[in-house]
Amino acid sequence: RSPSFVGIMGSLRGGVVGLRRMGGISDCRAKAAAGEEVITSTSNSLVKHLVKLRDNRSYREQTKRVLLVGRIPILETLNPPNPSKSPPPPLHTLVVSKGYVDQVREFNPQRRVVADARVLEKIAGVNSGDSLMLAAEVGIPPMPDLKSRKVQRLLVLDGVQDPGNLGTLIRTALGLGWDAAYLLRGTCDPWNSKAIRAARGGCFRLPIVMGGSIDDLRELIDIHKLTVVAADPHAAETVDSAQISGPVALWLGSEGKGLTGGEYGDAGAETIVQGTNEVGRALETVKIDMESEMESLNVAVAGAILMHIFRRRLE
Repeated sequence: RSPSFVGIMGSLRGGVVGLRRMGGISDCRAKAAAGEEVITSTSNSLVKHLVKLRDNRSYREQTKRVLLVGRIPILETLNPPNPSKSPPPPLHTLVVSKGYVDQVREFNPQRRVVADARVLEKIAGVNSGDSLMLAAEVGIPPMPDLKSRKVQRLLVLDGVQDPGNLGTLIRTALGLGWDAAYLLRGTCDPWNSKAIRAARGGCFRLPIVMGGSIDDLRELIDIHKLTVVAADPHAAETVDSAQISGPVALWLGSEGKGLTGGEYGDAGAETIVQGTNEVGRALETVKIDMESEMESLNVAVAGAILMHIFRRRLE
């Protein structure tokens, strides 16, 4: 190589070093603030872990963690209105877009990661503005012991499969002051991403029993002396005319199959509730008074109406 070539390359190297020292050029990790990581590859092990949390129910149950996607669901979950009563879940990982870093400095995750839109799109599984800002890995609340706490209004969900309906019911139950939700086996996972978004943070604040059995439900009904009310569009009595008051367990089935009792198949609502051990209490079936042109309502809408009615009767 000629002396002039060597001299030119040396000058270029010196210039680059000088620019780096002044902050004009830096590698990816140098751009991140102290305690932050930068991820640019969609094949990164953390990205694979978060995608698995998003898509795999058994993995969520195994790790006891869940993925939140989007600015609004995350802020609603991490900033509960009454943190002394319902503290936010543990924040394990926060993945934030480069342009949104300063807006989430208030949070203290165990791991803070800065990522570009391509990585966040891979994590979220969707390509929308809200989802490309923020993703978070948080802990799933422990299963509550409903036998030891006061329960006067219990929402029982039986085979509700649509995550949007499930999330809306949880959100409504929390908003109307119901004490807990009991999800029988065969009901949608409340930690499904669509259910979480529909619940607007309610999954983390309303006590929820997942995969509950009929036998445990019977015991709860007996301990808290709950009147069991099942929504049935073919019931003889409307909710307006039914003389039901006091503590209640409102039982909602899927729109397609109605009440199944999870593992009890088509045993019938009365058999499901009372069983053979004389623990169960009387079952009331009610319907919402409808115009003749419409037979029934969406389960989330019907549930909201019934929860509002029975909430007022208990007051």
